[in-house]
Amino acid sequence: MYKLSLALALAFPLITFSQDSISPAGQPDSSNYVSSYADSIQKEDIKRMSERSANYFANLLRERRVREKKQAILYIAMGVFFLAVLIVGLLRKRKKTQ
Repeated sequence: MYKLSLALALAFPLITFSQDSISPAGQPDSSNYVSSYADSIQKEDIKRMSERSANYFANLLRERRVREKKQAILYIAMGVFFLAVLIVGLLRKRKKTQ
């Protein structure tokens, strides 16, 4: 038990106080700058693509609404036309029977 606690007491500070990829001068490595620059560019590209896709999706929805509205107006106009044809046909039929 004593050896285990001693090993943990010696290993714990090594793990917690270790430094990740920092040069002795205190400056980060140049590879970190390159990777952070690439990450920022990638984040900007992702943001730009998401904005484009959102705008594209909004435009598709607008176009679909316009098409549906035109189609609804056409269906209503056709319904009114055929109702008028039905009424005219029924009135003509009545006149012939008298």
